Amino acid sequence: MKHCFILIAALSISVIASANIIDTIPIGRVNHLSRNLINENNNTVRKNGNFIFCTPKPQPLKQGAETVNLTTGFDSPASFTPVGISVYNEENGMFHVDYDGSNKTVTQVVPKGTYDMFACYLSPYGEIYYVFKENVKLDADANFTLSQSEAKTGISFRTVDQDGNSMHMPVYNTSYQIVEEGTIDDYSSLTFFILEGFGNVAANIGGGYKFKGHETDFYVNHLSERYKLCEARMVSKGEVYWFNKYVLDDFKKDTIIINNPTRYIEYNQKFEPTPEWKEKAENHVPGYYFSGVYNGDALIGQQSYIPDMPSSDLTTKFFLDLPKDNDNSEDMFNVLVKPLMGEYMKIETYGGYEYKSFNFIRGQQVMGDKDGLYFVNSGYEENGGYNAPENHVRSQLYPGHPKFSFTEKTVSNVIYGAGCPINSLRIVPEINGGKEYLNIISSYIGRYGELRDADYMLAEQSEQQVSSDVYKITIENNNVKVDGLDGKNKTELVMMQNESDHIPPTMQMLQFKDKNGNITDRFANPADGVVEIAGGDFSYNPVPESYSGYYTCSPATIKVTCTPFGKDNILAIPMEEIPDFYFMPGFGYFFRGSFENIPASMEKQWYDLMVTFTDPTGNSQTQTISPAFCIDGTLAGLDEMQSLQSYIKIVGDMLIVKGVENATIQLLSVDGRLVSSNTDGKIYIGSLPRGVYVVKVLVSGIEQITSKILI
Repeated sequence: MKHCFILIAALSISVIASANIIDTIPIGRVNHLSRNLINENNNTVRKNGNFIFCTPKPQPLKQGAETVNLTTGFDSPASFTPVGISVYNEENGMFHVDYDGSNKTVTQVVPKGTYDMFACYLSPYGEIYYVFKENVKLDADANFTLSQSEAKTGISFRTVDQDGNSMHMPVYNTSYQIVEEGTIDDYSSLTFFILEGFGNVAANIGGGYKFKGHETDFYVNHLSERYKLCEARMVSKGEVYWFNKYVLDDFKKDTIIINNPTRYIEYNQKFEPTPEWKEKAENHVPGYYFSGVYNGDALIGQQSYIPDMPSSDLTTKFFLDLPKDNDNSEDMFNVLVKPLMGEYMKIETYGGYEYKSFNFIRGQQVMGDKDGLYFVNSGYEENGGYNAPENHVRSQLYPGHPKFSFTEKTVSNVIYGAGCPINSLRIVPEINGGKEYLNIISSYIGRYGELRDADYMLAEQSEQQVSSDVYKITIENNNVKVDGLDGKNKTELVMMQNESDHIPPTMQMLQFKDKNGNITDRFANPADGVVEIAGGDFSYNPVPESYSGYYTCSPATIKVTCTPFGKDNILAIPMEEIPDFYFMPGFGYFFRGSFENIPASMEKQWYDLMVTFTDPTGNSQTQTISPAFCIDGTLAGLDEMQSLQSYIKIVGDMLIVKGVENATIQLLSVDGRLVSSNTDGKIYIGSLPRGVYVVKVLVSGIEQITSKILI
């Protein structure tokens, strides 16, 4: 079985990733570091033999700082490979030097102060050794040797399934012969050393096989309670994945940590392919993206999929033991996983190997264990963009937006990809040759926050010079079918091109909810439905030394209307801004509106939704989401009146329509004869014989409510 892996890193630490397994066992990996998450000013990326490193550049010295020369030496047997040396404290950050292949000592100029430091070594069998020194006072030039032999405490992480069965890869001898059969197809791990008050200081991306007698994951010397070791681990068998989170804070003795099988929660996520690729069954491969997150910031993310194993039922199958860390912890560590389902596929090459590359429907990232699932909505994508927190370039994945995140108790029968998406637009200005160019990046987002990764390839864009100072761009995505209806997302940008601010505001998220806060786009009673929208006037702030930047957000006005699908009669949906739910990065201002002004209907009626944001300069964005939500109608029979009691009431001798403006009311006999009609929403019924009648309510001549009623 062949897995493909893509490595995403956002680090100010040293990273080691093994990539030496393609020729030895039948699992191929493709690893690369995403430049979207790496601030080039703080990191270098290089390859050395079978390993990929992402290591920080030395910190710039503060002006006027008193410095010392710190000389640090490597010491290990010839068969071991030194990786690098890091020196760090909270005040001055981290100073790091990679092993250059020859010199056994390195000298760094660092400000005076008290530091921790470590050296890292790799054994010929893939075991990793970390040698730390803590609280080293540097007030004069100093020399230290960090010897591999000091790392004597062995640490291993092991996985069992929900029935307690061991899950491990094959074990080989040095001749690459299997001496112990494996019970899984693959595993991958993200491991972090976290220093209290500082954060992550070292990371390792693990995976592949073990050698007999060399099955320990890490060796370290004794560390104080200031440190903890955190790992996220995935194992897979067939198309099922198991995810676990491990935390160790005692380094005084050899330790093997095994997960508790009773903590698992089973999580099967259903997908609905979009129309363009619905019949491409070979493209519908399951996968995952998982991230290690420290204090909300992404550390490393990894994507994996099985290119030659399409899903038999369009479902990703997970078992999770990823408990939520204490949000009040200063050293909060969480692991988030999002399910993937392939849509578009193409053949690419990497290092002389051909492999299948996919665009996915990317489900919402999730964490949790036996106590329940928590879906964390942190924005439309994990690689920078709107997720980059203000003033530094790193993705922020946790805790997500409190109103767009949800638990399994507030959703039911979630199917990713089934609705009409919004266009979570990102606009990045770029100056080239004295001219400004706008990079307009569409990301199509479903109702639960899922990203439809391939839709942008189908969107059609057109431009129009409306007047000398008004320019219009239209982006239309017709890859939509909802409940058998052909739909679309139409995004219209109007720009005041001669103004200093000519970038339109944008909508970033939209959800429909019922009166109990459950996410749904179908309502029996319109008064039970609300729409919640996030957006605003975003401004891009480039960070010249990085591959990305960050966004700030200013106010913009919002207007929301709806029309019955395929019809022109427009209904306004009043919106209220709720300042308490303003959220950055990634979302901006929060608005909520009720559907209470939408007439109820006996028949199922889908509605289009139009959302317009306008900034103070006059730039605007309008999105048409078609179809967006549905009024399901009510059940036929005499008990309908209870469902429609908020609209049709009998008060004394009067039949009255409530909550529907400009309504014409008709009362008919059960055989269809008109008994009475009135345009003011009231009918006198005091003289009518008792019995069953039919009530019709019309607005602008269009029938909105039909109900049987007992008089």
